[in-house]
Amino acid sequence: MLDNIILGFLQTKKLTAYDIKKAMEQSISYFYSNSFGSINPALKKLEKQQYVVCKEVIENSRVKKYYKITKAGREVYSNWIKEPISIGRIKEESLVRLFFMGDNDNDSRNKIIFDYINSMIETQKTLKQLKEHFSQIEVPEESLEKVKFQLATLDFGIDYYNFTSKWFKKLIPKGNK
Repeated sequence: MLDNIILGFLQTKKLTAYDIKKAMEQSISYFYSNSFGSINPALKKLEKQQYVVCKEVIENSRVKKYYKITKAGREVYSNWIKEPISIGRIKEESLVRLFFMGDNDNDSRNKIIFDYINSMIETQKTLKQLKEHFSQIEVPEESLEKVKFQLATLDFGIDYYNFTSKWFKKLIPKGNK
């Protein structure tokens, strides 16, 4: 999947590995994570497959590698984006921890759940601030459809943390809420 994500970010302009990582952090990091160390091998693989080309440029006395998507890369990306979406597994650490939460004492359990709910509420606030920020940006007409779907992921995150925090609140005994 990382290969296709990289190709997606390269659709509009050439980027360095660092630029790709920053773009990922600022957009999809709430629902997809990877390490910076995985981007460079993926770029090398894409370059070997001739889906991207690399050009080295000297900026401020430093060599920077800019990657640009090729016609073949655009075709691969286009095919991927048109595939049906399959249902993925839920990979949620909190559910694994919850599965074993009965092995914890009552006070510890409640504190862990309270803290988790509070962190979700803070994350939701951050996402709402991002949404407010993006709502004030004027989007060019030709990008409206693309941005509509990108912002939908932000709405999903807000709704997800709202649902999840309410769901976890049900686990706290009535007298402790």
